[in-house]
Amino acid sequence: MADLLLRGNVILEEHQLLDGDVGDGFEAFVLGVLQEHRISKEVFAETLIALSRLRETIDHLDQLPP
Repeated sequence: MADLLLRGNVILEEHQLLDGDVGDGFEAFVLGVLQEHRISKEVFAETLIALSRLRETIDHLDQLPP
């Protein structure tokens, strides 16, 4: 869900739909799925941070010579 949220936000922003009904609906969908699976917003926020760090690490590793 963390990856879906991040990618979805990027796509919606590219199409200038992040702010408004579409963006709000997408956020409500993600939060609804989290609630359905009893995942707290705090845990999800920690997951978003961890995913960001993981992506940064992968980017650094990709820059290392073979």
